[in-house]
Parts: sequence; structure tokens; C-alpha cells
Amino acid sequence: MVAETHSTFEDLNRSDILDFVLGELLDVPQSEPEAGRRLLSSFGLDDLLEVAKLAELIGEEYGERTLVGAVLDEVDETWSVADLVTALYPDLAD
Repeated sequence: MVAETHSTFEDLNRSDILDFVLGELLDVPQSEPEAGRRLLSSFGLDDLLEVAKLAELIGEEYGERTLVGAVLDEVDETWSVADLVTALYPDLAD
């Protein structure tokens, strides 16, 4: 059996990850339009520690090996949830 850290996600894209973050981690209803554009601070993610915790949860779901290009110390209150997902997964398609 393949270890979870070695799992691959064929056809994974940032939209899938954004849907997971919003629906599973931030408990946003799918019916909320443009939820990905909401600022991190609107979810109480207004400091680096909280953002790092969210990034860790995303990494646990999709495997830490996929977390490339993350520059968490550049995150600020003007970032949206979609901006964070893009920073964590810059090489994935939208």
C-alpha cells in the first residue's frame, strides 16, 4: 500500500483545493458566490500562525510534497483565500 505522503492526485487543480478549503475547512456553503475572493481575515485568519495552521491542514489533505512555492511570511490581510491557494500551489492549473 502506498503511504499517504506518496499519494498522487491526478488532474488536481487549484479549484479543487479551493473548494476543499472553503467547504471542509472554513465551512462555507457552496451556494455562497465568490467565496474564494473573501479575505483571509474575514475567516479569523488574520495572523501568520492561523494561516500556517490552515496551510498545514491543506498539506495534510493533499500531501506535503505538493506544497511548493509557499511563502507564508508574505501573506497579509489583503490576501483572499484564493490568493493563499495560488501561493501554496503555484504550479497547478486553476
